[in-house]
Amino acid sequence: MRYFVTIEDENGKKIEVEVTEKIFEVFEDDRKLKERQRNERRFHYDKRGIEDYIIANEQSRFLKSAEDIYIDREAIKKALDSCTPTQRRRFCLNKIYGYTYAEIAKLEGCSVNVIFKSVSAVTKKLKDLN
Repeated sequence: MRYFVTIEDENGKKIEVEVTEKIFEVFEDDRKLKERQRNERRFHYDKRGIEDYIIANEQSRFLKSAEDIYIDREAIKKALDSCTPTQRRRFCLNKIYGYTYAEIAKLEGCSVNVIFKSVSAVTKKLKDLN
C-alpha cells in the first residue's frame, strides 16, 4: 500500500508526497489531534451543553422551530441523564471529540467491544427519542 501526505513548499503551494507508513501515521495522528483540539476549544468557548451539539449535528433536512429544539434539548438531556457517567464520557469522546473506539479503549484500558457497547447504548437511547 502506498501512503501520501500533502505539505506546503516555501511559496505555500501544496505538494503531495509519498511517505512510509510510519510517517503517514504521524501526520494522521497530528491531524486527529488538531481536529480534537478545535472541537474542544469550540465546546469550551461557546459553553453549550452536549445536548446542543447533538441537536446541531442531527441529520435533519429541515429547520425546526424554536419550540421543537427546546423539546429536543430537554428530551436529549433526559436521555443522557439516564446513562452512566462512563457511557456519557465514551459517547462524548467518540461523537463530539472524534476519538475512535480503539483510541478510547486504549485510553481507558479496556476492549474495543466494551467501548462500542457503551457508545451504542447511548446512541440507541437518543434514536429512541424519535
